[in-house]
Amino acid sequence: MSSNIMTLPEYIQLLNYSDYRNKDTFRTVLKVGMVVLLWSEKDCASIFDASRSSVNSWVSGRTAPHTVMRKLVFRELLLGAREKYIIHLRGH
Repeated sequence: MSSNIMTLPEYIQLLNYSDYRNKDTFRTVLKVGMVVLLWSEKDCASIFDASRSSVNSWVSGRTAPHTVMRKLVFRELLLGAREKYIIHLRGH
């Protein structure tokens, strides 16, 4: 594993302590999450019930969703990270 990529526990901690209301933090946490969780923009669009172009705009920093949506995105990222970590612990 590259030292530039966070582990799942590190990412879960990042999510727990990051402020989704900050647009730059939101973009960073989303971008890191896509790498750690191996989620594409298409995956994110489906999971977050958003368009792929919206996800692309969030990732690039051109736009950010309303804070209510950012909170929901963080929750989905956290759920995905926890699920992936549990699977990892079980050795599957």
